[in-house]
Amino acid sequence: MSYYALPAQAQFLYRRFGDHPSPRATVDAAAAMLDTGTNRARKLLEVLRDAGMVDEHDAGYTLPTADQEHARTLADREDEPRVRKDTRSRVIERAYLPQLIEADYILNPGPHHYNPAYVDLESGARQSRFSSPKEAMTWFIANMGTLRGLIRQAHDDKNFTAVWQLAEASRGGHLKGRCNNWLVETHEVAVEAALKCRSPWASIGHSRLSSGYRNTGRVDEAIAIAVTARRLAVNAGDEWAESAAWSAEGRGYFAAEEYHLALERYLQSLLIAERINDARSVALRIRHMAECYFAMNKYAEACQFFEGAATRMKSIGFRDGLAMVIVLLADARIAVGQADEAIDELHDALAIMDESGSDAYVAEVFARLAAVSEKLGRTADARRYSAEADSRFAAINDRDSLIEGEQ
Repeated sequence: MSYYALPAQAQFLYRRFGDHPSPRATVDAAAAMLDTGTNRARKLLEVLRDAGMVDEHDAGYTLPTADQEHARTLADREDEPRVRKDTRSRVIERAYLPQLIEADYILNPGPHHYNPAYVDLESGARQSRFSSPKEAMTWFIANMGTLRGLIRQAHDDKNFTAVWQLAEASRGGHLKGRCNNWLVETHEVAVEAALKCRSPWASIGHSRLSSGYRNTGRVDEAIAIAVTARRLAVNAGDEWAESAAWSAEGRGYFAAEEYHLALERYLQSLLIAERINDARSVALRIRHMAECYFAMNKYAEACQFFEGAATRMKSIGFRDGLAMVIVLLADARIAVGQADEAIDELHDALAIMDESGSDAYVAEVFARLAAVSEKLGRTADARRYSAEADSRFAAINDRDSLIEGEQ
């Protein structure tokens, strides 16, 4: 069946696929495109499917790339710019942002949030549709290409609030997917958008961009933008964001191997976190200070601070943070003659990370197990753990290459 033989609403939906940022769209996205309910959207998607114009799959429907370009050409010719812009906004606000927020809440529930949409989740008035971090992360990875495109579209449409809200809600996925390049790409756009609409998220957005720069080797930029984050936080009177900015600056100096400067920044961050009674941030700052002591070959102090961070994280139920401390503590354990204890703790960390939804976290534990086993002369174990780590890291690289290919 040709496009012109379709019912008018099916034609409209086909053209809307031309504006969708990836060839794959969910039923919720189609409903938002049509400004209707999911039942009506599903019926029209079935019309397009039966006409051979879209393919159905588990997560929704796919329009082949060449057909998507055709749909975009038709939209250019037949639809007013305002209609297309309004549709793009609905797709974000109804189809993707609510699910992204629910995924983020499951993946990274601890930090303060600036979008009021988190309030109902935090109070228990609303439940996430995702039952576990693994389920949330699976959804996030499946929609990574679409989410990146939505941020670019929202920026082009000057929908600046949507830009920073999408970036904020991507935090859990960025962390657990180790999506550092994507973090930089989205946050460079998002901090600009946040400043334009005077969002209170602007400071923490700069701090998170700092982490992206640091993790992609742009250390000087990481430090500089953390200073900007701190200035924005002070001007806004936002002590939580100020503490995060001090920490981001410290992380930058740590990456630059300026450990004394890093410790000074961490201490400032820690003092603020203690003043505002932010137990999660306190535990994280103690962990960061432990990393400095280890890098300075002060192994006893490092063990003491790592153990202090672990105790605090355990007391507040911060399981991912606890497991990460255990991973970092392993080398310090070896340095003070506690290698067997390090191996036992790393297996505990592996069990926690396996529930985290993060293949990257699990791969990092296997890599550390391999390194510790090698130091202990357990060659067979080291090879086995190393193979597990390599396999998981390779899968992550393949995932990133696939997502890049969609853009």
